[in-house]
Amino acid sequence: MSRFAPCRIEDCRLPKVPMISIVDDDLSVRESTKELVESLGYEALTFASAEEFLESQRLSDTSCLITDLQMKGLSGIDLQRRLMDEGRDIPTIFVTAFPDEKTRSHVLNAGAIGFLSKPFSDETLIHHLDTALQINGSYAPGIINLIKLHCTWVPRATRLQLALNLSVAHLPFRQRVYTHGQ
Repeated sequence: MSRFAPCRIEDCRLPKVPMISIVDDDLSVRESTKELVESLGYEALTFASAEEFLESQRLSDTSCLITDLQMKGLSGIDLQRRLMDEGRDIPTIFVTAFPDEKTRSHVLNAGAIGFLSKPFSDETLIHHLDTALQINGSYAPGIINLIKLHCTWVPRATRLQLALNLSVAHLPFRQRVYTHGQ
């Protein structure tokens, strides 16, 4: 009789893939931001306006919001205020082509995770996105850590076999690289 508790692959629940909503009236910004977010292994949806985002059926699935500050109709600040008034605590990253310190202070004091000036670097957005997802609790742990959490007291060989059998395609690239390097 084994001294280890049995662990079946179906007992190891994979984390939900975080969904990032991108709201910007500039199509090129929406598409390039979406490509970056998806390259990290996250799901991304784009919206041309705050109103379109608020009417979305996926609003409650949003793990993080990346929004332009100045748009026709509702501004990014109006969107943040509306979400807060509705009791939706979505970590928000603002991007703008017209940064000013007063607005930056206002949105950060209201709870925004970041305030980025266009053009912004991929690394800067990734840093703020990682922070937002950690705060939200949507950050997907590496597969080995997942197995450790859900399949304790399993022989190392069994854990490694489970890791090899599970698909990690949904995890961000840097987590896949880190996981395989452990």
